[in-house]
Amino acid sequence: MSMRVRLSAFAIGGAVLAMPSQARDMNALRGHSALHDFAKCTVKYEHDLAKKVALGAGPKTLSEAEIQRAFDPRCLGMWGVRLRGTDLAIRGALAEELVKRDLGQWPQLDLSKSARLAWPAPVLRKTGPGANQPPAALQRTFATFQREARIGSLGQCVVRSSPAGAVAVLDTKMDSDKEQVALKALAPVIATCVKSGETGDFGGDTLRYALAANYYWLANPGAGSPSLVTAAVPRPANADDLSVQAMHNFGTCVVQRAPRGAREALSLDYQTKEYDAQMMAVLKGTDYCLGPGGQMKASPLLYAGSMAEALLKSEVPVAEMPGRLGFDPARQVIQARSPTETMALCTVLKAPQATTTLLETEPTTKPETEAMAALGPTLGECLKKDTRLTLNKPGLRAVLALAAWRVATTPKTVAAQ
Repeated sequence: MSMRVRLSAFAIGGAVLAMPSQARDMNALRGHSALHDFAKCTVKYEHDLAKKVALGAGPKTLSEAEIQRAFDPRCLGMWGVRLRGTDLAIRGALAEELVKRDLGQWPQLDLSKSARLAWPAPVLRKTGPGANQPPAALQRTFATFQREARIGSLGQCVVRSSPAGAVAVLDTKMDSDKEQVALKALAPVIATCVKSGETGDFGGDTLRYALAANYYWLANPGAGSPSLVTAAVPRPANADDLSVQAMHNFGTCVVQRAPRGAREALSLDYQTKEYDAQMMAVLKGTDYCLGPGGQMKASPLLYAGSMAEALLKSEVPVAEMPGRLGFDPARQVIQARSPTETMALCTVLKAPQATTTLLETEPTTKPETEAMAALGPTLGECLKKDTRLTLNKPGLRAVLALAAWRVATTPKTVAAQ
């Protein structure tokens, strides 16, 4: 088990940096992971708005509609999940995800073109929003903002003094042993950046967020006030759409954290008690995916379908998907367990490219509707005479994903191998 790093800086004739190990705080680790999941989701659905926030936009510069979009329910969860993170942490997490998605790696900095960023000390207001808090709560809030300004300034100094050292930290997995090694290597630089006579008490996680936020800002010297462009992904029309999209996010999370358990569950006959027990074990073991206090209410079919789709996408490259899904005489015979599954298997085998196209679309979007329409003729051919199909779009997508997973994972006969 890796250890979290807590950094303490103080001056005794010169800056000294002590980095004692501590037992890892699992609640904190869950919070970090949830924050990065939120950032990844936000960058996916609201890329330009995420960039605007990462580059410093806040409540004073964002409209009410933008604030609501920045905290998209698809990314927070549909079951009362609360995101816990300071402004600095949210900006740092967004910065990391933006770099991963847009650049693939942290760019080199040209500090000669980067103006020094302002991290102004907060002012305690006696009027205005939040001023009616109890005195003790107001002081705690004020102290948090003071700390963020101080750590933000420290992060800028570290990035300017050692861009390569900052990247070495940001290239590691958060809360990992490699991150601890990179932070220790950066300790002398951190020590020189702590103001003489000032005592800083902050965690390696907080410093990492400050490094990410500052590095991203410095890498975008001309983006002081970025223009907001409409997100590429259409906004969901209603709460039902949000629920469907949240279910897909849940399935992806489950597969990321328990791929083996998900595979074992989907390899079983869904009509058996063994399947029910295995699926329950997987869901209980991945309660993190619901977030603290979260609840999930959905059809078992949608649970399984979201997991099947996530497994397919994680294990079969999209370029290979049609070939894996098409009819292969050497493949072992797949026994359908219901008329609906018969239809789904037939559709996947007859239309592997159209099935792949469908599974590559975002749920509840226009491209998904168009992809389903393209599958319509094949679905009609595969539906047995006098058999009535009573599935909505999420259910249909789920049975096709499950059928595709069965086809892709069914081995060839011994003779063919």
